[in-house]
Amino acid sequence: MKRLKQAKDHSEIKALLGAIKWKYVARDHGDLAQLGVFQVLHKGNGDKDCMLRGAWGRRVAYDCKAADAQSISQDVLEIFEQLFLTVAARIVEPDFGSAMKLSRGPNSGSAPVL
Repeated sequence: MKRLKQAKDHSEIKALLGAIKWKYVARDHGDLAQLGVFQVLHKGNGDKDCMLRGAWGRRVAYDCKAADAQSISQDVLEIFEQLFLTVAARIVEPDFGSAMKLSRGPNSGSAPVL
């Protein structure tokens, strides 16, 4: 993360972003957060000319023929999305599964009640 944070060369950033791609599971969230992955992907080193920080809010071309032709913006957003969805899966898939039954409250417009 430290090297990615300081990288200024386009090809080096792409190589380091490629190294982050891995098959993570939801319980890896704590380790990823401790490493600062999300913060580095979002802000880089914090400088206004940082390529990682500048990747956000840019137009992304989805018609690239190869992954190497993708922009850094597309790579950063793709990896951030992959990591976020992987770790967020633990939030939306509770351990107790379908054991919980939801029923409607006495008012038809009310929220489900346990």
